[in-house]
Amino acid sequence: MTDSIAVEYLRYQIAEQQADAFEAAICKAIAMLDGEPTVKAYEIAKSGDGLGAYTVRIVWGRRQDQSAYVAGNPNYKNLIALIAPYRQQMIEMKFYSVLQAKKA
Repeated sequence: MTDSIAVEYLRYQIAEQQADAFEAAICKAIAMLDGEPTVKAYEIAKSGDGLGAYTVRIVWGRRQDQSAYVAGNPNYKNLIALIAPYRQQMIEMKFYSVLQAKKA
């Protein structure tokens, strides 16, 4: 399992009055992963029910790739600084291994 594709999910519950600032911050932060060869894909999704639920999904080549990015990429500190104000609203940060997938 250690060499399988790892999907990182971050889930947030954001108050309506913080939504615009959060969306700007999370979009800027996740864009810092552009060009990172170990990041295979990412997406930011917002619940359509108007309750402030957001999910960030990052697909890493391997679980170890995320650890190496955190340890060695100078952009990591900038990424964390952007989303730090919303740390208390994070309700999940978890890795999953892909068991089965279909390409879009």
